[in-house]
This record gives sequence, C-alpha cells and structure tokens, in this order.
Amino acid sequence: MIRLLFITDYSDSYANRLLKGIINYSKDKGQWSISRMPTHHKQAIGIEGILEVTRKWEINVVIGTFEDDDDIGMLRDNGIIVIAQDFKKMLNGVPNITGNYIGTGQMAARYFIDKGFRRFGFFGLKDVCWSDERYEGFRKEIKSQGLEDFLYKYNMQDIDRHWFYERSALSEWLKGLPKPIGIMACDDNQGNNLIQACISAGIKIPQEASILGVDNDELLCNLSI
Repeated sequence: MIRLLFITDYSDSYANRLLKGIINYSKDKGQWSISRMPTHHKQAIGIEGILEVTRKWEINVVIGTFEDDDDIGMLRDNGIIVIAQDFKKMLNGVPNITGNYIGTGQMAARYFIDKGFRRFGFFGLKDVCWSDERYEGFRKEIKSQGLEDFLYKYNMQDIDRHWFYERSALSEWLKGLPKPIGIMACDDNQGNNLIQACISAGIKIPQEASILGVDNDELLCNLSI
C-alpha cells in the first residue's frame, strides 16, 4: 500500500486542489493512505522530525514544499520517495510538481495586448521560481511586440510573508506608473493586494489599472470584487 505524507500550506487553494487531485488519482490506483502535515509544523520539527513521523506512520512517499537547505537526502536514504511541490526553487535530484509558468505569463500578456494596452506592469514575489518564470513569459511576449520599454516590475515581497505587504510602498509604485496600464499579478493573492493598494492610492480599476491574477482562487477573487 502507498502511504503518503503531504506537507503543504493548507490555507492555499492551489494546495487543496492539488490534494484533491492526489486523492482522485489514488482512487484509480488502489487503496492509498494519505496523511497531512502543515508547512509550519514541518518548519518546526525539521527533516529529522519528518523522518521520525514517517517511521511512526510507516510512510513511504512524501510530497511537500521544501527549502533549498532541507536535507531531503536523509529521507531518500531511508527508502522514502520524495516529490517536491514548487515553493521557492526547483529542487535537483527529485521530481518537481510544476507547470507551464512561462506560458501563463505569455497568455496574460497577450490578453492585455489584445485589449489594446500598451503599458504593462508585473507584481511578483522575490526570488520565487514560479513568479520569476511567469514574469519571464510576460516580458517575452511584450518584447515580441516591441513594447518592452513600457514594462514595469515590482517584486519586493518575500513569499514567507505572502499574506503581508507594504501597502504604502506598493501604492507609491502604482501612483508612479503611466496609465492606463495592464498589470499581471503572479497569483491571486498578489492580485488582491494590488487591488487594495489601488483603492488606497485612489487609482480607478479598471479605468486606470486593469489587474489580472493567476490560480482562479474563488475566495480571493470574491474578496477582490
């Protein structure tokens, strides 16, 4: 039997949809035992603690978010299969759950270009692979149209505090942008933050700033109405 431990931030809609996908897949493959661990507990106990949990629960597969300095080799040396959910960086030596992030950025840019926008912004997260790749796709498509000189980027926020942002600094950035402008947020959380900052700065949506997020997070999208 597959005994799987899934370590992630369960407050995130993407993680919960991923868990649903794992459950649906397991139904087609026979009986699986799926256990959960929140990311903050993993950070508290470390890889050594996770290894102890896998022994107690007889876990043979771990899927989760890992830091660059996590010694996942400790798990693999004990016969545990490790799969990384994209978090900050792609991990070497193990399968990574990933997506076509560059293509997502290109799609967003084409949407704005087709709507007639000629000025573009990107609001991302600092040193996060999926945010960086979404920006690269966004930039690449805009460059192909000869409009790269009209692209403005803001990615000062740390993913470890993704729920918090400096509204005053973001509002000042928004105030200094030429308008009208189409802004891509790297995900719906950042999209919601952008909208709140625009409201704070008195910037009209969508007349002055049109904002496009990623992930179809129903809760966050409804918060942004």
